[in-house]
Amino acid sequence: MLRARTIACFVLLGSPALGQMAADDERSSPSAPDETPGVLDWEYRLQAQAWFAALNGDLRLPGGSGQVTFDELDLDEPGLRPFVDFDLRRGNWRLNLNAAGFDEESTTSARMDDSIAGIAFARGDTLRSNIQYVTVEGSAGYNIWDYAGGTTDTGGHRVESQVEIVGGVRFTSIDIDIEIARAGSLVGTASASEVFGEPFVGVRWSLGLFEAFAMETQTNIGGFSTGGDRESASWDIRTQMSWRPTKHFGALFGYRQLMSDLSVGSGDHAFDYFGAGAGLYAGLELRF
Repeated sequence: MLRARTIACFVLLGSPALGQMAADDERSSPSAPDETPGVLDWEYRLQAQAWFAALNGDLRLPGGSGQVTFDELDLDEPGLRPFVDFDLRRGNWRLNLNAAGFDEESTTSARMDDSIAGIAFARGDTLRSNIQYVTVEGSAGYNIWDYAGGTTDTGGHRVESQVEIVGGVRFTSIDIDIEIARAGSLVGTASASEVFGEPFVGVRWSLGLFEAFAMETQTNIGGFSTGGDRESASWDIRTQMSWRPTKHFGALFGYRQLMSDLSVGSGDHAFDYFGAGAGLYAGLELRF
């Protein structure tokens, strides 16, 4: 009987202490943040830029074998082009989506006798042209080498550097319309609208200084062929520098050149474009 009363007293006296220990253990348990694992590890970066670029190259439209240059059509004038880049990073992996576009119109006088799409024009004829060129890329990068050295006052690194291998796919859409007029009368029209897709591989290197300054250089090369009459190849190179006065906001500027060789069809029904868009760009960066 005495033993039972003793056990009951220990239970009554120990219950509040055990309850407090359980509550303390629940509050301090390291497993609580794991209820949503990895959510805070994701890093997002959005860059909105204006690309001061021009298109240059040669163009052939279905209907004939004649080629014209962007210079002849006066479509090679530089202008501000939209350029958007979005990164999603976690650990060694980085996902990227970016897009850029050109929309150029021109009316000029032919400087020489020539032809396009089987339509001959003479010096002095009026050439009205419009081109819409859009490129969209999606890729995944994996970090194969990194370095971090020194410590800042905020606990970050004075120097950070990374090298990534990159693989993805690029889609290019090109629409062009040309009108030829002589003495106010329409001579003929030519047009083409094509979409090309191709995989690409590349490499990206980045260097960060004092958590505020950064430089990035990346390049990739892509290509695709159906084994028949549709082929595409491209080379993209970009380098930029950025400054982040705060953790979430920054400014950047850089240079990009995107070269493409696109062709479809054969003979008089062939479409060919070989050229590049190149120029400086500047914009704003948002991280969260």
